[in-house]
Amino acid sequence: MIGSDEARAALRDLYTRSTDTEFKEAALQGMLMAGDEQGVLTLYRAAKTSDEKRSLLRTLTMMDGDAALQAIDAALETKSPATDPATAPAATTLLEKKFQRAAKQYEKVEHEGQTMYCQRTGTKSMPSTCLTEAQLRKEVEDFESSRNSVPRGGPPVVPTVPGR
Repeated sequence: MIGSDEARAALRDLYTRSTDTEFKEAALQGMLMAGDEQGVLTLYRAAKTSDEKRSLLRTLTMMDGDAALQAIDAALETKSPATDPATAPAATTLLEKKFQRAAKQYEKVEHEGQTMYCQRTGTKSMPSTCLTEAQLRKEVEDFESSRNSVPRGGPPVVPTVPGR
């Protein structure tokens, strides 16, 4: 029940309309249990105070998804010292950042005009394991899609609202 779109929307609405901090916290806990990562991210983006942003970001990090990284990246981009768009670095997608992180685990070599990413196996007698850039990118994409398709959850939990 709490995982339904209607329940998620109701929790977001309760959070947005409430001025009571305990009530807001209960709604936020309900969103956490419902796995409403995009809803919490939307609230984070609309938050007015740094305390509220901090609380919402903390909840996003507990959700173990990419929304927290998106929020952090966006916050860092707005504080970038580069103000001239011509000198600012190009926007990098989250998947590209994950590819760059994975590529650091390999030795980058050029072989017959092609960029290869190689890892040495544990022994000298075994050759390196090498992947093309396209193969490594595919591995990263496959990992991310399998990671994001894992169902979250447990038994449905209904949040309690203080004072009711």
